[in-house]
Amino acid sequence: DNKLWTTIAALKAGKTVPCGPEAALPQVICVNGIQEVSTIHSFPDALIKHQINDRGEADRVYVEGLTQALMGCYEERLLPHEAGIPWAQAGKTKHF
Repeated sequence: DNKLWTTIAALKAGKTVPCGPEAALPQVICVNGIQEVSTIHSFPDALIKHQINDRGEADRVYVEGLTQALMGCYEERLLPHEAGIPWAQAGKTKHF
C-alpha cells in the first residue's frame, strides 16, 4: 500500500497513523539537506540520446552508458565521481 493513502485512511477512520511525524522527520531533514549540498548538473549533450518509436517520434530520452556506469559504481561501492566517470561531479558534505 501507498503510505500516503494508508495515512489518509487511518486519519479518516480515527485510527492511529502508522508513521507519525517523529518517524518522518529524519527523511525530511535528509531531503532538505540533499537540496542544500549541490546544484543540479546536466549530462553532456553528446550522451543524451532519443529513442525513436515506430511512428518516427522520439518517445524516450536516455543517457548513453548510464546503466553500465551506475551498475559498476554499485558493484565497486563507489560514487560516480569516485569511479572517475567524466560527467560526475562531487557534491559538498553536509553534517546534520
